[in-house]
Amino acid sequence: KKMNIDLEIHELINIINKNYAKSFLNEMKSNDEKKFNDFKKWRDYIYKIEEKYERKNILIFNGVKITNLMSFKINHFIKKYKNLKVLDFSQLDMPDANTEGFSYSQYLFALYHFITNPKKIYIKLRYVFFNSLVKYLNIHPTYFMVFGKEGENRFKIKKTTNTKVILANSFEYNMELSTKNLESQEKIKGKYAIFLESPVPIFEGDTRITGIKKTDKITVEKWTKSLNDFFSFIEKNFFLKVYICPHPKVKHYSENPNYYFGRKILKDPLCVVSRKAALIITRSSTGVAFGIFNSIPSMIITSNEIISKRKNHYIWQKKFAKSLGRDLVNIDEFDREKISDEIFNLDKNCYKKYMSDYLTARTDGVLNSKILSELI
Repeated sequence: KKMNIDLEIHELINIINKNYAKSFLNEMKSNDEKKFNDFKKWRDYIYKIEEKYERKNILIFNGVKITNLMSFKINHFIKKYKNLKVLDFSQLDMPDANTEGFSYSQYLFALYHFITNPKKIYIKLRYVFFNSLVKYLNIHPTYFMVFGKEGENRFKIKKTTNTKVILANSFEYNMELSTKNLESQEKIKGKYAIFLESPVPIFEGDTRITGIKKTDKITVEKWTKSLNDFFSFIEKNFFLKVYICPHPKVKHYSENPNYYFGRKILKDPLCVVSRKAALIITRSSTGVAFGIFNSIPSMIITSNEIISKRKNHYIWQKKFAKSLGRDLVNIDEFDREKISDEIFNLDKNCYKKYMSDYLTARTDGVLNSKILSELI
């Protein structure tokens, strides 16, 4: 409104795949949101928008990645058929899960894990097919937004079009900048740690998309017991109370659920409540970014189940921890003295590099909204 720009949010998940919607337990509440369940109705609505604003005055911030036929049709329509101004964005806002650095045995394990999961094979073949079609038909966005050096370098490697690179902030850093004056409403006394929840295995998460059952690799009973034992150790030895920061895709029906042994689920957004935390704990969350912004130590944790059954994820976790200047902590078998010596360690050089690699491609602190407004 300050920039005299009309904004609409189009929810197309039921067009792309209705099963995907089941992964999101929290509905977006916005007066700017419009939901569509039919491709033709959405397409006709785009025609009306074009008539109202003219093509040159429209910018589509595109969050639809090409994974199947309907997502391909959406991208083809806006980028090729209508030739509208479209901005895609990098997904490199944290270290990625490529196989760089894998040993021969790790490659074999990754291959075995892939070929023994028929749905993964189908998803991969579908991805390759549609992305090959994208290249063949030359379907590309007008702009591509990157969040740091890693995203910029990856785009340079793949660049075969006239798409313009836009240097911007990750969604986490943009949120940090835009909420810096907000105060926490949580009444927390004393020092505290925040656990950044991952949906699986308590909730479904992305299992409907990836084709893996949520309990195939991690069981609720073992994971929650291991978490409780580790959190109890932290609370007892370092006088920190552990709070749970809920994942955006999940919905808790109790403020102190049994599966977290009565620990409180925070209501404030992570960008606000993290600022006074003494420690951030996570398995694999991009939310560690808020620890970096506020110079808070972060701890990456794993478990025996993950190590034995999710080897690929375990290897990536070690890479993730290393990028933060930390060792990965196995909450089932950890060195108590080592934890005591290193729990509040913080590697400023690693944090600085992580910031420039994944969290912002800028040095001026300009919000993404300002950057995007200049493209219209």
